[in-house]
Amino acid sequence: NGIDTSEAPSPMPDSTVFTIGYCGRLREVKGVHVMLEGFAISKRQRPDIAARVVLAGSGSSEPQLRAIVEKHGIEADVEFRGLIADTTSFYTELDLYVQPSFAEGLPNSVIEAMHAARAVLATDIGGNHDLIENNVSGHLFPAGDAEKLAQLIIKCYDDRADNLRMGANGRELIEAKYGMDGVIDQLVGVYSAQ
Repeated sequence: NGIDTSEAPSPMPDSTVFTIGYCGRLREVKGVHVMLEGFAISKRQRPDIAARVVLAGSGSSEPQLRAIVEKHGIEADVEFRGLIADTTSFYTELDLYVQPSFAEGLPNSVIEAMHAARAVLATDIGGNHDLIENNVSGHLFPAGDAEKLAQLIIKCYDDRADNLRMGANGRELIEAKYGMDGVIDQLVGVYSAQ
């Protein structure tokens, strides 16, 4: 996977509300239900947290996800955006990106969030593990572990400076390894060797 890395990273949002985002399909395998459970736990443990979740995407799990939001009474803190055309603008709104999947290849959404210099919380699986170095460009957590995710949300809420450090490290990695020109050069090398 490669992306255009020429665009400069956007500044962090100027808001008193900490915005956590997810962009992708709303299907059970994507683990968005775990993200919502983790967010709800973090709000129970720390009622002082001024945070919200923004979900971009659509899919078969949306009714169940809305039911989870209602069950936890976090309707005012969760926004369902549906399908979006401009993912670049979406990432500029975020303070933190979460990829809670149970299975992944090499997720474009994580690559795009890292390119936007956002810290990423991701499950320690497949392609997430390839992109995120724990405590360097984000934090990894076990798939399905809403409690651990809640702890990491609180940690990131409390330490914005560390989020900036991890976001900068992630951006550097994406520019070095996942820029479109570099990826094309690698592919040409692979096909030339055939």
